[in-house]
Amino acid sequence: MDQQAHTSPPQPPTVLIVDDQPTFCDLVRLILAKGNAFQVVGEAHDAATCASLVERLQPGVVLLDIELPGGNGIDLCGEMHRRYPGLAIVIMSAHTEDVYRDEALRLGAPDFIRKHELSAARLKQALARPVEG
Repeated sequence: MDQQAHTSPPQPPTVLIVDDQPTFCDLVRLILAKGNAFQVVGEAHDAATCASLVERLQPGVVLLDIELPGGNGIDLCGEMHRRYPGLAIVIMSAHTEDVYRDEALRLGAPDFIRKHELSAARLKQALARPVEG
């Protein structure tokens, strides 16, 4: 009797949502729940909790806001990119100035998503981009 290898379907990328506004985190959870393309494993509302949860949960993706109590998302991006080189850190912000996007990309974020553009499809697009830097 031949036994076929049982392969499980690929697991969706795990995501940590980091934003100082819990209501926005709830909205992001709803967006990412559509289609089961991503699995949200946690959320943080400040820089210290973000650092702690990244270490403990080891997500594949961090959706990171710029404005956070106790720190700056751009600085956190650079720090996490150095500590966890395989971690995809996507900056999301209401800021529309290119200087924020340019700095995030320079520090290793695969993409910068303006909050009003966030969708599961947009996040998939961001994660498909090669990381520069």
